Amino acid sequence: MALLMNDGKKNLAMSENIKLDVSTEIPLIVDLDGTLVLSDTLHESVARFFIQNPFLNLFKMIVWLFYGKAKFKEKLSLQTNIRPELLPYNQPFLDWIKLQKQTGRKLFLCTAASKAIADKVSIHLNIFDDVFCSSAISNNSAQKKALFLKDKFGENNYIYAGNSFDDISVWEKAAKKIVVNPSSALKTKLQNANLQYIFFPTEKKILFSFLKPLRIHQWAKNLLIFFPLIAAHQLYNFDNILMLFGAFLSISLCASSTYIINDIIDLDSDRLHPRKKYRSFASGETSLQFALLTLLLLPASIFLSSMIGKNFMIILLLYIFLTISYSLFLKIIPVIDCIVLAALYTIRIIAGALVINNTPSFWLIAFSILFFFSLAFLKRYSELLSAKDLGETIIHGRGYFSSDSPLILSLGVSSALGSVIVMMLYLNSPEILQLYNYPQIVWFTIPILLFWISHIWLQANRGHMHDDPVIFAIKDHVSILSAITFFICIILGARGF
Repeated sequence: MALLMNDGKKNLAMSENIKLDVSTEIPLIVDLDGTLVLSDTLHESVARFFIQNPFLNLFKMIVWLFYGKAKFKEKLSLQTNIRPELLPYNQPFLDWIKLQKQTGRKLFLCTAASKAIADKVSIHLNIFDDVFCSSAISNNSAQKKALFLKDKFGENNYIYAGNSFDDISVWEKAAKKIVVNPSSALKTKLQNANLQYIFFPTEKKILFSFLKPLRIHQWAKNLLIFFPLIAAHQLYNFDNILMLFGAFLSISLCASSTYIINDIIDLDSDRLHPRKKYRSFASGETSLQFALLTLLLLPASIFLSSMIGKNFMIILLLYIFLTISYSLFLKIIPVIDCIVLAALYTIRIIAGALVINNTPSFWLIAFSILFFFSLAFLKRYSELLSAKDLGETIIHGRGYFSSDSPLILSLGVSSALGSVIVMMLYLNSPEILQLYNYPQIVWFTIPILLFWISHIWLQANRGHMHDDPVIFAIKDHVSILSAITFFICIILGARGF
């Protein structure tokens, strides 16, 4: 009888209850990609190699493919470094096969991955009796894998655990057929077959999990594009509001694509992070094939920006350049990384001003640079505290040491207070009389800013801050109330009671 296990919270307990009613003399053959690990090592290798030098390495991979998939895999494995200790293993399944090992059953890793990758995994886990993998002349997949195992162990004389449609031919010749982490289509096909399959328990998939890598919640940052409209008191200019909504969608699609690129670049760093290791690509929840969407999102966002205006398209291209440069190398340079993050926030405000044909004031630019420079340091400070709590001396993939935290704290707080000083000078400038009928009400924004800045830095110092201060602020009731009060003062200063 097929075993259908669905409750992710009980995966380990359920997996321990799966018994194989065959002799322990019959070996267990385990597939690697999608079965033992939740990701695909070939996809990871392609992504890592492509990012190293996109144009040159894309050309190299096309040339290698002409020599066949087996040769392609071998070449690729020699040019990239897959760290087996960081791969997202299917832990309940791994624990189960370790139990099988303890019964005396022999375990074999049989994969279409290259020898370099398969050997690394085998050495790291140290539970397999032997490894069968692809060579430079043969791709150990589908029918070839089925024939190899039949010749090696005999038909119906081995147990096979796999996860894909390519494994169907292998299961047909196996004594026991274990289906691990299958897609819905594969599960349906196998359940309708006359053969008996054991479906190994896997965690529930989150509905619309394919949207998770897009980080749609991060689109909240792009609301900054509406700030120039508020600052210019054009809240009832519906033409500008419509244009800004188009700009918001354009920069949001662009941001999602760059998040995906960043997640691919940061695979190892994310897997070493206590929270980021649960991101879609790092955890293996979403296939790296999904990253191909970036080929559609980026052009779509640029095309949409061209319809809004030439100046907006230029600022969007600058945003893309800075973001990718940050992901590739700028993020490892201390202080420079925070300057870039502050610039990316400020660019959103400038973009909004360009869309409504408004020139952002010196005061607005100066305030935003200092304010977001502080938030960038706040992000790093929180990461440093997390690293210190874990006993680490550095932030992996960044250029900071845990001993830098006092200096980062000083730079962050001073930058925040500098933004308040800019706000105070603005409120004492001649421009304030042109925009506000009751400027004295706007002065109440100063204590609000001072309170909120003190609040978030206090929360960070206590270790309560999310890695991203903007996301923390969106969820924090004190921050939400502070923002509402701030904008009420702005509106009342312009219109009165």
